[in-house]
Amino acid sequence: MKKRLIITLAGVLAIGALAFASPMNFKGCQNKGPMDQTMLVEKLNLTDAQKKEIAAIRQANMETRQAMMGQNRVKFSSYISEKGFDKAKFIKDKLAQEEMKTSKMANNFEKIFNVLTPAQRGELIKLMQDRESKMQKMMQNGCNSNNKKMPPM
Repeated sequence: MKKRLIITLAGVLAIGALAFASPMNFKGCQNKGPMDQTMLVEKLNLTDAQKKEIAAIRQANMETRQAMMGQNRVKFSSYISEKGFDKAKFIKDKLAQEEMKTSKMANNFEKIFNVLTPAQRGELIKLMQDRESKMQKMMQNGCNSNNKKMPPM
């Protein structure tokens, strides 16, 4: 029993070590998604009132997402039957879901953007352009500067 446990533990550790030693190192290449844009807002010199207002916007967004979680999820099982897979309906529903998600994201970002002063807006735009430029360079050179050429998959 102890021998089996030790072998299992050694296997798990070996797999973990291989994952960290992998030549395909994507460190620094993670896209944090749309929230990353609103996180740039925190780099601005915000007043306490602005911080509170932005926190309230984010809190309301989080509560809305939690309330709707699972409600609008597109489930494969509802598109399959013995007759086949209703591809057209699945695509239609999935696109509607993505459109709603994108619309909410845009509305929340607009609310946060409207809290900023014109100077802060200009600084945010500059920060976003700098970040996009860095991301583009990383994608051209491979995500890790030590790994210029990524091995084929």
